[in-house]
Amino acid sequence: MSWSLFSIGVACCVALFLLWRSFVTNLTVFEHQRSLLYRRGRFERVLAPGRHRLWKPLVHESAVVVDMRLRSVVIGGQEIPTKDQIGIKVSVIAQYQVNDVCAATHMLESYGEFMHHEVQTALRAKIAALTLNEITEAKADLGSELTQAVKAQCAEYGLDIRRLDIRDMILPANIKAATAKIVEAEKAAKAALITAREELAAARAQANTTKLLQENPLILRLKELQTLADLGKTPNNTVVFVSGSDPNRLFSREMGAQNRS
Repeated sequence: MSWSLFSIGVACCVALFLLWRSFVTNLTVFEHQRSLLYRRGRFERVLAPGRHRLWKPLVHESAVVVDMRLRSVVIGGQEIPTKDQIGIKVSVIAQYQVNDVCAATHMLESYGEFMHHEVQTALRAKIAALTLNEITEAKADLGSELTQAVKAQCAEYGLDIRRLDIRDMILPANIKAATAKIVEAEKAAKAALITAREELAAARAQANTTKLLQENPLILRLKELQTLADLGKTPNNTVVFVSGSDPNRLFSREMGAQNRS
């Protein structure tokens, strides 16, 4: 009799536990998350990080978990005509995060797609207002200008746009070829300018040397004697002097001319 009562008690406990488990669902919200609690379809409150119990069958509670971490997405390249009607493909890196979880969830069906469309619209408007040369020159500042253009609109829906940067800018094939030719021509012009400068410097050095030798003929004679001395250091060298070109007499004549002057 006692064993039967014990078995019935255990069975009742198990049944009650299973019944309780069917009515209650545990929800864990992590530190980087926020959860929206709904009761019978109406929003109740935001659940902070921690462990929570939801009573599904009794009060029809449900929860939507939203990731609050910073996200980095690539908005793929789309062909956009510039002001001078040149089609270029531009891709953008967007960094954003959910700032107001209620606004982002209740006002938008998909806040990720909304941000994507806002950036594309602002990018098209910006590219269409500039020529290709202006875009190339202002590429570094284009990201910050796009950020300012979409930041206020996205903030109304609980999204914080941290930064937008131009990732890639693909030019048409004919523009690439023309640009490569321009760069090659610029490099060739710079190389020619450097060569001309070097030749001019060498010509000036030769002119200065010639002028110095004309004003001081003795220097040339000394160089001749030095050359003869260097030749004399190597055996089997033959030095031929032309008549009237004895170095010693030439040297003595120059020394006498300088003394008289």
